[in-house]
Formats: sequence, C-alpha cells, structure tokens
Amino acid sequence: MRSFTSALVGAAVATIVVSGSFAIAAIPDSTTKVITVCYKKVGGDLRVIDKAAKGACNAKTETELAFNQQGPKGDQGISGVGLPGPKGDPGDPGGMSCENERAIKQTTPAFVLTPNCVLPPPPPPPPSIRVAVGQYHSCALQISGTVKCWGSNTYGQLGNGTNVNSNAPVVVAGITNAIAISAGYFHSCALLSGGTVKCWGNNGEVAWGYAGTGLLGNGTSTNSNVPVSVVGITDATAISADEAQSCALLSSGTIKCWGYNAYGGLGDGTNADSNVPVAVATITNATAVTTGSNHSCALLATGSIKCWGYGADGELGAGSYSATNTPVDVIGITTATAVAAGGNHSCGLLADGTIRCWGYNGYGELGIGSTGSTNTPVAVTGISNATGITGAWSHSCAVLADGTAKCWGYNSNGQLGDGTTNGTSTPVTVSGLTNATSVSAESFHTCAVRSDGTINCWGYNGNGELGDGTTTNSNVPVTVNGF
Repeated sequence: MRSFTSALVGAAVATIVVSGSFAIAAIPDSTTKVITVCYKKVGGDLRVIDKAAKGACNAKTETELAFNQQGPKGDQGISGVGLPGPKGDPGDPGGMSCENERAIKQTTPAFVLTPNCVLPPPPPPPPSIRVAVGQYHSCALQISGTVKCWGSNTYGQLGNGTNVNSNAPVVVAGITNAIAISAGYFHSCALLSGGTVKCWGNNGEVAWGYAGTGLLGNGTSTNSNVPVSVVGITDATAISADEAQSCALLSSGTIKCWGYNAYGGLGDGTNADSNVPVAVATITNATAVTTGSNHSCALLATGSIKCWGYGADGELGAGSYSATNTPVDVIGITTATAVAAGGNHSCGLLADGTIRCWGYNGYGELGIGSTGSTNTPVAVTGISNATGITGAWSHSCAVLADGTAKCWGYNSNGQLGDGTTNGTSTPVTVSGLTNATSVSAESFHTCAVRSDGTINCWGYNGNGELGDGTTTNSNVPVTVNGF
C-alpha cells in the first residue's frame, strides 16, 4: 500500500493543505501508527484535517479516511568480520486501504489508484432481443429476462412504480423472466417464461374514453404503475397490446383477448367489454396474433390470416367496410409468415419476402404509391426481401434481409427515419440503420433492435420516448441509452 502522501501526489492537485495536529509524512523508524483524517477537495486543493483535532467529520462535505503511517524499518544486521552486516529489510510501509483510495478517486478523478485497487470494469448490460413501441413510450426485452421502458409514464406504463416520465430506460418492477413484450397506447404487457402474462399502465380508466374497459386483464379497471397478473392465462406463447385491447396466443392455437369491445375487437361474438380474457371465436390453429387500434388479426398455421373488430376502413381485408365481432378471412392471403395490425390498416409478410397491406391509406400507410384505401390486400411497392413488419397508427415499416429498414406513410415527426418530415406512399430507407433484426412502430415514433443488442429510435420525442436522454425529435435514428 502507498503512504497517504505519495498517494495524493498522484492526484495532480494544486496543493495539499494539512491542518490539525499532524503532518502527512512517513515516520521513520517508528512503530506503525493509524491516523484518521477528514478529507475534502476545495477548488484545486486537498484539505486534510486530523479527525482527533475536530472530533468528527462533516458527513455532508468530508470523507473520513483511516490509514497507516510508515511502518518500522528492519533491525541492524549481524556484524561480520571486519565489516558490518547488511541492514534488515524495510518494514511494512503502511498506507491507505483500497476502500480509501477509491473514496478519493470519487472526488478527485485525476487520482491514480494502485493496480491492486483498480476494480474490473462492470459487465456490459445484457443485450436487447426485442423492442415494443407504444403511443408515447417504448419498452425493451433484454436477454436476461428483464424489461426496461422509457418515455411517457402518465398512467404508469413504464412499470417502475412511479408516474414520472423518463427520457432514459428504467427497469420494470418485478419482471425477471420475460420472453416477449408488447406496448399498447398507454399500457404494456410481458409474457413470462411460465406462460403467464403481466400488464401495467392504463387500465381503461380514463384514456381515450375507454372508461372501465380493463386493458390490464386483471379483473379491475384501476390503473397500475407496476405489473399485475392477467387473470386465467397460464399457457400463453405470444402477446399483443394496442389502443383498446390486448390479446394472448395460447399453446393450443387459440386466442384470448380483453379490453374494449364496442366494435368487436375481442372477437368473442359479442360487443361487451371485458376486464378478463375471453376466447376469440372459431380460431384453433393460430401461430401469431396482432392488435390494432380497434381490430385484431391472427396468422394461422395454414399461412392464411383472419381479422376481426372495426372494419369501416377495410382493415379486416375481407372485401367489405363493416365491423365484425368474429374472425373473417383476409382475401387472397395463403403464404403469410407474419402479420401486423396498425391504426386502421393491416399488413401481411409473405413467404417470398413481399408484403401485402389493406385498410385505411389516407397517409400512404399501405405503401402502394397512392393514398386510396382498400378492403383487400395490395402489394407494397419495391419490397421483395422483407424479414419483419410492423404497423403503426398511420405508417408502416419493414426490416429487410440485408439488415436495413424501410418505412412509409405519415411522417410529421420524422417517424419514417429518412432525414425528412415528408410523408410518402412508397417505402423509403431509414437513414443509417444497419444490422437491424426487428422493428416496432406506433403513432409518432419507431424503434429497431440491431444485431449487437443496441436499440435505435426515431421520430417524436416530447416525452423521452426515443430514450436518448433528451426530449428532442429526430428524423434519423438515435441510440437509446443503456443498451
């Protein structure tokens, strides 16, 4: 260990000011002496005061340190014939403990720790494997099974036990074994490894007029800023949450949904809201489920798609503009590998890497080069190698096989990520995004996970939903802190 004097010399401060009843120096040929001091940095000076001289250190402004002064030197060696023998080895030089050195390092960054006191760097945060975007918040699932969220927290949708917004990720309370996540407008859900589901945030209490609709599925209509268990779900394999309802795919290939049901979005053959899960009628072989604003869709094992709920904009893809409270077949889709429901439109990814979309198209969210709505699927322009899709309120995005992404539709806040705020009815490339593995979008922002586990987001950031530590919008991807 170093003596206190030699240690502080490495701190590169202007002076070392010593007060009290002692001097900081080695005490040669003495017995080891323990000295306790009160230490603080004032401007460029280190001020060290003997604790004995003042009684106690100021807990608010000073750090208490205990250290050994120079230990005793060895005894004179045995005399030889004609010459004195060598002097003994020096004694223990005394000095500071590693704890004290680290305490100084905290207030004096230039202070150099002795090698044995240097702590190894903390391990990097676990990589993210999935991101989910809500109306004004975002969440990420980490490979460790934990979940972090950021952005608006008015209804507790960040799940950290508060209702305070955060422009950087915060840990969702009590979630350690999640395997999937989804974000609704003002609530979030996680699928746990045992097949159960927990949700948090808005429970249909006030938002968007959906009073008492039970979006959290726990049998109440009370908001919760920490996760609560969805009633009766024990074998879920996938989940989806959006504006007015949440759904879970079960291991049997059936689906259960809960929440608002005025337009039949729960698919149970009624129009009654439910704060606990109810079974979607007629579906027994689903492999995926997705929820839009007031409609839902399922991918079936056959490669076909069924949708139900609000249909006035053609978002059910069944060739009509009518709502239905039971699933109907999307026309002409037989080789789908993924499905995504947006605000009032839907999209299907086909086995050949192309995409078909249907429904509302007032902002070009169908990606067909025009803004005319359609109640049957139409091909998205210029995409032939997609590996993933997402639908938002009024824009859509796809991840491509080369790790890039393209988006199309509404772009008022830069949610297309192409460096502009100009909307487009044909896909544009997200600027600078490479190695993307998945993408998620909601009304005004979009996020993507990259192969190294980092996350990029772009678009609206008024609540910190881009997670970069600011509340500044960005029309190109920015890196989310902490991943």
